Amino acid sequence: MKRKKSCSFLNLLESWFGTYLPTAKGLSPATIKSYKTAFRVLLEFMYSEKDINAGEVGFEDLTSDIITDFLDWLETERKCSISTRNHRLSVLNAFSEYAQNRDFEAASIFRASLLKIPQKKGIAAKRSYFTRDEIKLLLSFPNSKTAIGKRDRALLCFMYASGARAQEVCELTVGDLSFFHR
Repeated sequence: MKRKKSCSFLNLLESWFGTYLPTAKGLSPATIKSYKTAFRVLLEFMYSEKDINAGEVGFEDLTSDIITDFLDWLETERKCSISTRNHRLSVLNAFSEYAQNRDFEAASIFRASLLKIPQKKGIAAKRSYFTRDEIKLLLSFPNSKTAIGKRDRALLCFMYASGARAQEVCELTVGDLSFFHR
């Protein structure tokens, strides 16, 4: 019976990574890689601390006590930050939602266990920002007498006014722009 349940866990995990995340959710390869790392570390914990081989891990093994032990282990043994701990918990929560929608009986206890575990509060990093003088200086760098300088200045002004990230600006197309207020 345990073998069937661990197969359900592994099969769902494989379909989550192989099909759902890249196709249905459209997540980037980098995001999927970080999700895979979360599960690789969880399986490492299950083997080294709980003596359960990766191929034998099933939903029934992932109780709230085990998950809490895993999260504590991340902080104490692996010296991970609270942010990393919370990310790992978020990944597990995302998978549990997916799994419960596909195999309710097997995954519902796993999902319920995860929902008992809160995110941990961390120290918020102080945000840095440019002063007005720094913005003026930054916008003065492109040579507005050349076409490329005008382009660069327009991009900098757009990024400043919109708060867009560099990657978001790189992915913009002409069709994304609207010159009329709706």
